[in-house]
Amino acid sequence: MGHHLNADAEDGRRALDIPTIGLFALVTSSGLIGVPLFGYVYGYTKLDWALAGVLYLISGLGITVGYHRMISHRSFRCPDWVTVAFLVAGSWAMENSVLKWSANHARRHARVDQEEDPYNATKGFWHSHCVWFFTKNPHRTERCAPWLRQDRIVMWQHRWYVPLLLSGLALPFLVGYAYNGWRAVWVASCWPVPGGSFWC
Repeated sequence: MGHHLNADAEDGRRALDIPTIGLFALVTSSGLIGVPLFGYVYGYTKLDWALAGVLYLISGLGITVGYHRMISHRSFRCPDWVTVAFLVAGSWAMENSVLKWSANHARRHARVDQEEDPYNATKGFWHSHCVWFFTKNPHRTERCAPWLRQDRIVMWQHRWYVPLLLSGLALPFLVGYAYNGWRAVWVASCWPVPGGSFWC
């Protein structure tokens, strides 16, 4: 398999990442079809809008402040509990673990618009904003940011990424159920859909 990835990289093609494409298609289609349909049939409450807005803001801060400024660029330090909070919030944006996200970002800065740049703008607007996300990366990303593996909180979040991501889906699910029973569960559970804009 690795040989095929390298051969594909040499001629400019990359293997498709089917699980990522499937998850993206599921979240996007539920957002584009399910959210308006539910709003038309049942309507939304103030809690629905507030929960969507607050969790969008929290997950956005997790990516922009936590993943990007604090971990990738090491712009500032903070107590461990604050770091954990930012990394949990970042996992709710569904953009991968901070280890992978930050290593990709470091590789981007190290190889701007070259073959190893995951967001290589010379391949076009759509590639640099979305298409790169749907392909497997033939390059060894972690070598661009070796300090990440030395950070115990980064490695903790990387190991627990899937349960942390699922906690971001469970929280609005539970709030929706507590507020208005099963009818509100689906609405509250769709809050990551606006976060889909982080993907593209």
